[in-house]
Amino acid sequence: MSDRVKVLYIAGEGRSGSTILNTVLGQVEGFFAAGELTQLWKTALIEDRPCSCGEPFHACPTWRAIFQAGFGGMDQLDAPRLLAAKNLINSKNPILHVWYTGLITTARRRRHPELLNLADTLGRLFQAISAATGARVIVDASKRPAYGWFLSTLPSVDFYVLHLVRDPRAIAFSRRRGKIDPGNNQKMRDFGPWITGGGWMFWNAATELFWNHPGNTRYLRLRYEDFVSAPRRSLDAILNLVDEPGPSPLVGEDQVMLNPTHTVAGNPNRYESGLTTLRLDDQWVRDIRLDDKALVTALTWPLVLRYAYPLWPRAGSPLPAVTVH
Repeated sequence: MSDRVKVLYIAGEGRSGSTILNTVLGQVEGFFAAGELTQLWKTALIEDRPCSCGEPFHACPTWRAIFQAGFGGMDQLDAPRLLAAKNLINSKNPILHVWYTGLITTARRRRHPELLNLADTLGRLFQAISAATGARVIVDASKRPAYGWFLSTLPSVDFYVLHLVRDPRAIAFSRRRGKIDPGNNQKMRDFGPWITGGGWMFWNAATELFWNHPGNTRYLRLRYEDFVSAPRRSLDAILNLVDEPGPSPLVGEDQVMLNPTHTVAGNPNRYESGLTTLRLDDQWVRDIRLDDKALVTALTWPLVLRYAYPLWPRAGSPLPAVTVH
């Protein structure tokens, strides 16, 4: 195994397109699309939900090879203990998320055996993924900033942040529609406009606070709308970020052949494969409820303007172009 592994961490809010972006990046030679690795202990090891390749997680040959290389098998890990440790630094409650960030510092970790064990396990996991798959870059779409910061402190990791943002009104509309997770045939957890707007502001602001500062060449902000409208330019920027100027996985300008990946968790489209056209879905502009649109806009307008979204989008109005940051 090499001493260090590149980890490309997709940060931001849920329903921002991280699953399709993660899957597309998984088509790049030398990249491994891991999905939301923060869900590994519960969704995969404990509940044995399907890998995105379609196999139950415990039966997936790729993940079996990974755990064999890193730990001598899946049954060698105490998944409930690791899940409890992960929850210390990945609370879904914004206030607790900030509070628990204090546990991440090296000094505090030395006094916290559960975090020491989690850090050692994650370091060995990334090394094992690289060894078993030959990947040079591991894409982790876990999104939450404190968990990403924890990963950035691992001595075996070269850490890069891809800050993915999407118009918060589009996210609110997506959550109103609801989705069924075929992994457990249950409706995915939904949130109303208050939580969507407040969460979008908090998670994006926290991500910028953690990583968007002068001199940090390992941070890139990308709007989802730009990714699906100009995928080649967006993918080139991502590959340059991690210093992997390899060939793009695109067929033409806006299509990609999606081969099965081995993502742990994410939106249901992680199970899709075949030739896929990347296109902007702007149905929400026409069909979003007026009260949802007004409330989410009122909660998010400072960052809406910062990310060059229109304050009151109208159907047919083009999205202002921005330079990828």
